[in-house]
Amino acid sequence: MSGSRKGGKHSPEKIGAEIKTELRNILHNLCEVLRPINRFWTSPDRPVGVPRYFVSFDTTPHREVTGLRTNILQMRFPVETISDRVALLAASVWHLKDRLNHYAKATGAAADSNIWANSHRNLQICGDIGNHKKHGNNQNFSGLNPRLVPEILFDTSCSGLLEIFQDGATKQQELLVSNTGPIPYRVDVADGAGTVIGPAAGIIRSGFDNWLPLIKQLGILAGTGREDAALRAVLFPGQAS
Repeated sequence: MSGSRKGGKHSPEKIGAEIKTELRNILHNLCEVLRPINRFWTSPDRPVGVPRYFVSFDTTPHREVTGLRTNILQMRFPVETISDRVALLAASVWHLKDRLNHYAKATGAAADSNIWANSHRNLQICGDIGNHKKHGNNQNFSGLNPRLVPEILFDTSCSGLLEIFQDGATKQQELLVSNTGPIPYRVDVADGAGTVIGPAAGIIRSGFDNWLPLIKQLGILAGTGREDAALRAVLFPGQAS
């Protein structure tokens, strides 16, 4: 390869670097989606004996409310910031196909990431969810017409007494807990008929893993540098470097 092409806009090196950045971003965001909620804000004005820890689903400021107090082990309600995070992660996994296709063309490899993507059902589901979020349409690659279930399942079994407030007009909602232990949650994917297909995090992770044989085939992480070695250790654990 000539020196003038090496740093070119569409050179394999340039595209490969972009793919590695995207792989790191996806791995980070997968960890975030799988991480239980562990951010709380303590209300200084609440009396002793009532829930006083606001669950922080995002960075929106909390305000004092009076809600329904209850002891339940699980609950379902929508949190748009969580659903948006999951949908954007699905989109990033699906759209790896574009850079992989560019890389294959730049290196002359006999691989077509579009055909690859459409031969794996979980990747197609990622495409359907991601395109619906980003573009407002669903091309139904998977044939399932999938959607994220708006009501997210929260495991509040270790949270003690709860206080729940929801304002239908403003869409404001608050959840207060008595104990600040981590709160696991699950976002489900359902088909067009409303039947749950499975947890979104598992489907997205499986879709991401579907790319790994193609990434290995293309030699994107075959370099001898520390960056390639670090990604290989995470994506292909136990395999020879």
